[in-house]
Amino acid sequence: MWKLREPLTKRQNFWISVLGLVAIIMLWHVVTEMKLIPRSILPKPLDVAKSYEYLTNKHDVQYGNVWDRLWYSIRLNLLGYGEATIISLVLGFIFGLFTPIRAFFGLYVNASRYIPLSAIAGIFVAMFGLFDVMKTQFLAAGIIVYLVPLVVARIDETMQIHLDTAHTLKASSLQKVTSVFFPNVLRRVSSDIITLTAISWTYIIMAEMMNSTGGIGTMVWEAGRRSRHEQAYALLFLIVFVGFVQDKLLKLLDQRLFPDKYKKSAV
Repeated sequence: MWKLREPLTKRQNFWISVLGLVAIIMLWHVVTEMKLIPRSILPKPLDVAKSYEYLTNKHDVQYGNVWDRLWYSIRLNLLGYGEATIISLVLGFIFGLFTPIRAFFGLYVNASRYIPLSAIAGIFVAMFGLFDVMKTQFLAAGIIVYLVPLVVARIDETMQIHLDTAHTLKASSLQKVTSVFFPNVLRRVSSDIITLTAISWTYIIMAEMMNSTGGIGTMVWEAGRRSRHEQAYALLFLIVFVGFVQDKLLKLLDQRLFPDKYKKSAV
């Protein structure tokens, strides 16, 4: 087990992960009991667990309880991420396949990754208003600026031998795109898409704070503003759990769509 890069069995991996979780909770309990960190900053694990009952019973007339608001945030993320994926694939293929267009726009697309979205939030409000459309576009923008360069990079990684083979078979440019570039790029970039799902969740609080209505991001902000830190921690853990489940589901889908990626090499 302790050899360098020695793979674990699924059973070993599961139980070691469980032990890791138990160790973290125990350390957290000890730290709070010994008051090494003020409870106003780090509440007790039990207080965080108890807050779920309060959050479930707390019912907003317009938005419902925590589970209704969690679904609201999940829906926003799915819409924003789906839109970002489609736009990124289209733009990525345009920039990646046509070098004059890449030269014209590429530098500025790459530079856009360094623009803090919080600084231009007002532009999204001016363009799309204050409600769900604006939030969806805001979340999508946070993904697009990272995903487009990755699609371009995956196009560059397409092996020339595949293109030469298609050329030998007298394939047209469109056929090269559909039979060589698209399957190869999609197979590789799917892993990038899964990795970047976390970004939309990091922006959810910012997106929902713009009008302080809606989902779980607003609840986290309100709990922190009112110094209800045990509720804030409970909500953050809920976001992490949803992100974890989402990641697992996307990986299962990826395994079904591209099973060859997960086959162990015989070398």
